[in-house]
Amino acid sequence: MSKVLTLPSSAHDDSETLAEQIFRKIQSAIVKGEIAPGSKISEPELARIHGVSRGPLREALHRLEGQRLLVRVPHAGARVVSLSPQELAELYEIRESLEGMACRLAAERMAPAEVEEVRQVLHAHEKDEAFQAGIGYYQQEGDYDFHYR
Repeated sequence: MSKVLTLPSSAHDDSETLAEQIFRKIQSAIVKGEIAPGSKISEPELARIHGVSRGPLREALHRLEGQRLLVRVPHAGARVVSLSPQELAELYEIRESLEGMACRLAAERMAPAEVEEVRQVLHAHEKDEAFQAGIGYYQQEGDYDFHYR
């Protein structure tokens, strides 16, 4: 029987499957750079680390492939995607356009109470030590993330 994967309470939903929980945890590690671009993915190692069977892990990895965070290389296994400088620049160019439009639409449509909630999130971000030192950006999942709001 597999162990239950424990996540921080803010990121855990009792209705989520084990595969969903593993997916979110690995996705977060890739996005944060905790699993480096180009790294080979070892299913046995990940199953051991997370205390799960390979079934839910494979389901999570398949979803990560669907998001193009992992790529399968024939006869080599799965690896974390690695972007060229040109691909990264193109990605940020697209993101810049989409986020600008999303911010404009949100500002036009938000209720005053929602605007105040965004202000509170930004105030919390300003208290982060890494943010204050100019070496990091405070980012949380869900309600505490500016982009989510």
